[in-house]
Amino acid sequence: MENIAIIGSGLIGRAWAMVFARAGHPVKMYDVASGAVDRAIGLIEEGLVELKNAGLIEGMPADIVKRISAAASLEEAVCRRCRQDDT
Repeated sequence: MENIAIIGSGLIGRAWAMVFARAGHPVKMYDVASGAVDRAIGLIEEGLVELKNAGLIEGMPADIVKRISAAASLEEAVCRRCRQDDT
């Protein structure tokens, strides 16, 4: 499963996070504004609930949102598999 990094949690970032999370991918979101990602995740969940209530998605919103998490830094968002070898 591909790991997805979303940089920026505005309208477009939220939309991409929702698309990838609905497809089953783990998503890390990063934004320079403190607290922006947490607010974005809340808005994503609200949007997913609306889509579910309208019959437009089959998955449970809570299950989809669990795939989205905040990254504390840009490096954490894009480099989850990065490591330094001392060889």
